[in-house]
Amino acid sequence: MLTNSDANSGDKPQSVAADTRTLDKSDYPVFCDYLESLCGIVLGENKQYLVTSRLAPLLDEYSFQSFSQLIALVIEDKKSTLASRVVDAMTTNETSWFRDQFPFELLKHHILPDMIEMGRRRVSIWSAACSSGQEPYSISMAITEFLDAHPKCFLNPRVVSTDISPAILDDAKKGVYDAAAISRGLNSAQKKRFFNPVKAGFEVGSEVKNRVSFQLLDLQQGYAALGKQDIIFCRNVLIYFSSQLRDNIIERMVANMNPKGYLYLGASESLGSFTRHFRTVRGNGGSVHQLK
Repeated sequence: MLTNSDANSGDKPQSVAADTRTLDKSDYPVFCDYLESLCGIVLGENKQYLVTSRLAPLLDEYSFQSFSQLIALVIEDKKSTLASRVVDAMTTNETSWFRDQFPFELLKHHILPDMIEMGRRRVSIWSAACSSGQEPYSISMAITEFLDAHPKCFLNPRVVSTDISPAILDDAKKGVYDAAAISRGLNSAQKKRFFNPVKAGFEVGSEVKNRVSFQLLDLQQGYAALGKQDIIFCRNVLIYFSSQLRDNIIERMVANMNPKGYLYLGASESLGSFTRHFRTVRGNGGSVHQLK
C-alpha cells in the first residue's frame, strides 16, 4: 500500500507492487486441496472471497504480508496452532437456537414418544458439528420441556456434541452467550427458565447444561467411542463434503445407530444410496429419517 510520502517521493514515476492482501489465483487451488485433506471440506470454484474474508483477521494477528505466506506455513505444519486457527476460521458458521423449529417439535411430539413406545429408557442424542453449542443446548431444552409432561420416562438422557474446532468447543462448554446471541430463536419463557444472567451475558442453566457433553471429533474419523446413538443431528454439514465422503459419513453413522434410530439432515441434504435403509417421517415444516 502506498502512503502519501511514498506517492510524493522523487520525480520519477513509482511502480506499484501487486496487492498482497488478495488471494493469488495459484494459491486458491492449493488451499482448497489442503483444506479438503485436513478436514474434508470442499470449497469448489470461485469461493476466493470466502477464504479471504475468513482468513484476513489471521493475517493481521500474525503480521503476515500475504495469504501466500500464511498458506505456505500451514501446509508445512498441519498440526500447528496456526493450522488449527485456519480450520476454526473456515468451519465456524453462524447458528441459532431451535434452528428451523420443526426438528425440535418432531423430537418432542414424535421421536421421544416413539422412544417410550420402544421401551428405550436410556436415550442418547448426537449433535454432529455442534459449533458454538446452540443446537445441543436446544435439544436439551426440548428434552426438558418434554419431561415436564412425561416425568421419569427416561433415565438420564444425554446429548453428545462434537466439533472439529477446539476453540469453538471451549466456548460451547462455557455456555455463555451475549444478549444478541440469545435473541435468536428463543421465546421469553425459555430465556427466563433456561438462562442465568452473568457478568459476560447469559449462561445456560445447569438443568440443561448437565445433560450435554462436548468432544473434539473430525467426521472423517471413527465414531465408535461415542457409543450407539438413538438420534443423530447432522444438519447442514454434509453439503460441505465431497459425495464420496458424504456417503462414507452416512454409512458410519448408520453403523453407530441403534435399531429404529433417527437421523436429521439439512433441507438440501440427501441420504443418497442409503435411502433404502430409512423411512421418512414428515412433520410440519420438514422431515427426519428413521432406520427401517
